[in-house]
Amino acid sequence: MARQRNFPQNSFTPRNLTRRELLQIMAGATGAGILSACAPAPAAPQAGGQQGAAAAPKVDSVIPQAAGGGMSGEIAFGIMGGPEADAHVLLAPQFAKATGSKLTIRVEEVGRDVWDSRWLTNFQSKSDAWDAVNIQSGPFKQAGPAGFLLPLNDFMADPTLFDKQKFNLDDWPKALLDLFTLDGKLYAFPQEASTLMFYYRTDLVQKWGLEPPPAEGYSWTKLLEVCKKAQAKIAEEKLDMFPLLFGVKAAHSAIHFQQMAWSYGADLFKDNKMPNFNAPEAIAALEDAVGWLVKDKLVTPGMVGYEYPEVLTAYQQGKAVFALQWNAAAPDILNPEKSPASAGKTAFSVYPWQTDKGAQQLRLWPSVWSVGVSAYSKHPKEAFEYCTWFTSKEVARDYVMHGGGSSGRQSLLTDPEILKSNPQYPAMLQGFKVYHALPDLVSYNYLLNNILPAHLQAVWQGTTKAKDALDAATDEAKKYLSDKGEI
Repeated sequence: MARQRNFPQNSFTPRNLTRRELLQIMAGATGAGILSACAPAPAAPQAGGQQGAAAAPKVDSVIPQAAGGGMSGEIAFGIMGGPEADAHVLLAPQFAKATGSKLTIRVEEVGRDVWDSRWLTNFQSKSDAWDAVNIQSGPFKQAGPAGFLLPLNDFMADPTLFDKQKFNLDDWPKALLDLFTLDGKLYAFPQEASTLMFYYRTDLVQKWGLEPPPAEGYSWTKLLEVCKKAQAKIAEEKLDMFPLLFGVKAAHSAIHFQQMAWSYGADLFKDNKMPNFNAPEAIAALEDAVGWLVKDKLVTPGMVGYEYPEVLTAYQQGKAVFALQWNAAAPDILNPEKSPASAGKTAFSVYPWQTDKGAQQLRLWPSVWSVGVSAYSKHPKEAFEYCTWFTSKEVARDYVMHGGGSSGRQSLLTDPEILKSNPQYPAMLQGFKVYHALPDLVSYNYLLNNILPAHLQAVWQGTTKAKDALDAATDEAKKYLSDKGEI
């Protein structure tokens, strides 16, 4: 799910900069690191992008053949416009430099409003317009089985193209890689990963003698317990705040519902396709969550109209002790200029879990951007080299350190230097480890955005009971998918 992102001040940024500005600094900065010097404009590519005369590979490079001068020409990369695309545009000269300016990358940014139709049209027409392409975890459920992407395993098995040890595929959690794996083959390398996580006010937790969440996070039972204790303190001190904050407007209602249901052990799609939103565990999860609002009054009634920005603003204003929010909000929450009520007083943990299922239950909705090789590319090896370079540990580290975005690589999410300005990363890593796979449905996003929210909103607004709403949602989803020929 795309979200606007802002980044905190650190020693690298003298003021609050946009992500594009940060990346421009990265591209032109001096000092050590793979992104330390901006390469001059790359030389004009050789026509056709064919591999040139073989050169001795650089054994210290993650892309031996391209870095050794053994490839030339231009490859095209298609991606939805936005901050994720900015990184590719602004780091393109660095890739050219890594190949001795023989192999270059041309980034084609496509507007967010037309991306879905554009990439689908390109692939269905077997267009060779793109060599490499951005693919997200949801659309991969269509792109993978449809054969739009090439599996990366054969490329990775070629030591002239890929240094396995230097790249270290195992640096990503298995649950994250599984999102882009089909029949045991990997089709894309993760670029960025996001997750809903747990925010909490350390000053109030300490002041009121509440037990902070452990490394594996609170169970729902424990969260309910500490919320009720916080509620008593809020009433005693007559504070204008609620114990817990999260939003259930539009697709957020469906995402939170799925995460809670998964944590309770619900199988929401039988055989990974058939809608089963009214599973007993799913009904119980929704009833419990609505109880926090209606019966326990632990959450503001405004949550029905809250999404990412409203939750961010309310937490910034000190309206909650705890919050369930995307990791993208962390930089703003940690910024003393933007969030004086929370900066220096907030810590992070993983999204809660159900006691009888345990903290390792796969339960988090995956939001991941990745890069893969088009099945219709005329230059697949060259495209693979770019995908490898961009997602390599060395490039990703500088990318993360200088505000470029997040990464799913475990080594970066636990790096002490990176954690100085990104204390949210360990909790993010725990979240990536418990990503839940999405169903094998082309129309999954339609269910997420158009069918589930209306039924769930009726429950949150108190006009429909949980079971009735989930029965209706299941029936509507089944009919829609049947009409589409997907079940």
